[in-house]
Formats: sequence, C-alpha cells, structure tokens
Amino acid sequence: MKVIKVFIKSQCPNCPQAKKAVEDFCKEHKEVELELYDVGTVDGLAESAFYDVFSTPTVIVFKDDKEAKRSGGVVREEDLI
Repeated sequence: MKVIKVFIKSQCPNCPQAKKAVEDFCKEHKEVELELYDVGTVDGLAESAFYDVFSTPTVIVFKDDKEAKRSGGVVREEDLI
C-alpha cells in the first residue's frame, strides 16, 4: 500500500500548489491514501516532529509502511511515483 503524507502551513506560499498536486495525483491513483497535516495545529505539529519535518511543504511517500521518498518545495508528479 502506498501512503502520501503532506505537511503544510496556512501562511506558506508554496503549500497550495503542493497540496493540489498531491490531491490531483491521488484522484488519478485511487490505490494511494492521502494524509494531510497542517503544522499550525497541535496534531499536525506532533506528526511533523515525529517524521522530522522542518519546513513546508514537505511530502513523504511511504510504500509498504517504509519511507520511499521525501520532497519539499515545488512538488512534481515524479516525486510521487
């Protein structure tokens, strides 16, 4: 199973593009689960600390419960495959 975790912040200028890119990708790939975290919330901040996320946007792709890829800033489709 593939899971994509996206860490965003409301004031981040690059986060809307990253969020939309991952949402569009997940619409086309129904087998992929999307988890979205706002680091401006307690839960989002806790999750980001657990995964050592220090900037937004950060996208982490998991395959079979293991981190396969990590990217930040502008998100491209090849970052999600």
